[in-house]
Amino acid sequence: MAGNQTQPVCFDTLYDDILDHPLTSVQFPSACVTGHPLMTVQDALHSMVEAGIRFLPLVDALGVPVSGVDVSDIVSYLCTELTEASTDEEVVKMASVALRKYVGDAAGMSGRNIFVTVPVVEGSTMRDVVTHLMTGSKRVVVAHAESGQPLGIVSRGQIMKMFADRIEKSDIQPDICSVGNPNVVEVSEDTKFIDALRLMAQHSISSVVVSHGELGEARTMAMLSTSDVALAAHNPEILIANAHKVVVAVHNNHREAHNPCMSCSPTESVCQIAQRLATTRVHRIVVVDPQTRKLMSVVSLLDILKCLYGVKQQQQFDEFCDALEEAPKPVPVNP
Repeated sequence: MAGNQTQPVCFDTLYDDILDHPLTSVQFPSACVTGHPLMTVQDALHSMVEAGIRFLPLVDALGVPVSGVDVSDIVSYLCTELTEASTDEEVVKMASVALRKYVGDAAGMSGRNIFVTVPVVEGSTMRDVVTHLMTGSKRVVVAHAESGQPLGIVSRGQIMKMFADRIEKSDIQPDICSVGNPNVVEVSEDTKFIDALRLMAQHSISSVVVSHGELGEARTMAMLSTSDVALAAHNPEILIANAHKVVVAVHNNHREAHNPCMSCSPTESVCQIAQRLATTRVHRIVVVDPQTRKLMSVVSLLDILKCLYGVKQQQQFDEFCDALEEAPKPVPVNP
């Protein structure tokens, strides 16, 4: 998939030496596991589970990416296929059929800009990769300039890890609640997994908070994400299980690194949160009021990245707007 033209992003000079590192000498942290459009959705999920990845580039006969499928795509695809299912039995039966269809049918179903391809050419740098990640792409497939075959995949989480040792030196100190999304989507433990997935597809989000007790209170929490749909590849009946059972299944499959509901207080700084996310495989954190135990917001990797690298640009824009407000207004001249 050819990358769209993007505008340059203003980054903090603290990261310039990493951002200007040439792609020709980068050792990519993700092995580039690929699939093809005619493999089944079930086989694609198996490949993702075995490789520990959330995104699978789909390549043609020459090994060149032609599309890609993300776990969010598969969630949207299953929710669409199961629209007419009105009973648990129908959910399991229709899901079993949907999982045996071509994964190419699911590619792009979530409606998100999943990935772009950046060719490794003379003069290309990590800044090209990060710019795409900052402007909407969830992942960047770095490809050989001549053959077009993928060399590696870079995600937002990997960029966060690359900058982990610099984050604590940043002087950016915005309110953590202003960085995240205040619309926390929460479900109870007895919510069926398929209904939780439907909420994710409906709200275009990749996770929901599973709460024990009254909704809105963070006494005991877990997290369900789009990645957990991989459980359905082995057992479609998991779709009609309640959220608590799915959380237990995730833990028992030794995938707890993907699942914990990490929380923080509103007094923690963006840099502190960034470092916590950089040292784990967790992609989001819930902000909890320490007094009321209410859920205040969810902060994702993208929220943190935009804050760390975009705040200086935003400050300059705000100063410009303030200057316009304070400037004397022109006096209209009658013709």
